[in-house]
Amino acid sequence: MAKWPSISKLRGKVRLAWFLLLLGALGLPACQTTPPQLPKNTPLTGDGYKKAMEDILGPIWYRAAAADPDVTVGTVKLTFEIPATGGAARNLQIISNTAGVVDGRIARVAVRQLRASPIPEAILASEKTDHIKFEESFTVFDDSSPTPAPVARKR
Repeated sequence: MAKWPSISKLRGKVRLAWFLLLLGALGLPACQTTPPQLPKNTPLTGDGYKKAMEDILGPIWYRAAAADPDVTVGTVKLTFEIPATGGAARNLQIISNTAGVVDGRIARVAVRQLRASPIPEAILASEKTDHIKFEESFTVFDDSSPTPAPVARKR
């Protein structure tokens, strides 16, 4: 007669299965292999391309900064390059940081999560390069100003 596994062993295997499923689901977006395409109304200039990539990068940074309670007031300035094929940023360097260490980490992580669109040939030809250089600033402002007292409405 076959011996059944104990309930505690089954619970452990079920927990492991759920953990692996969750891990796979969370890791799937990080495995994005096709960079997003540029919006159709993007001007075919270096500045137009930069604006489109900043529009993608901004929400990544805002989500990360909003989720971390340890951010401090200040600005992180960094530089990086996007290669002609798009994809991940390269040559990432922080050039100044008036905020805290956590803010610098958040800015670096946001840039590393950016998956850039390929640079259109027209832009590469006009810029005469195989990449576009970025200099970005990420700023956390002081929002500790006092909240005004409520004003009674007239009826």
